[in-house]
Amino acid sequence: MPIFGEDAEKTEFVERVKIKAKEEKVPIITPDEFKLNRQTCSEIVFKGEAQVSNFLKLAFLFRKPIILHEYTFYILVDNEIYTLKNK
Repeated sequence: MPIFGEDAEKTEFVERVKIKAKEEKVPIITPDEFKLNRQTCSEIVFKGEAQVSNFLKLAFLFRKPIILHEYTFYILVDNEIYTLKNK
């Protein structure tokens, strides 16, 4: 059940990704503070439920944890940002 003011659809998406990541043994971290420097990085965006498996495979291949911040998942690799969003 989402907290007042939260988007139920985004919350459900986050929970589904967390479950799938646990099955795939990909760690997810949730930092208190998180800033992206998009000026020095290229960003590759994955959108929707259909892209979750591909996104998790990248995290596994790069051996990087997934960062969860404000309903969005990130993988930071060198000068690239891989992003997974609901829509």
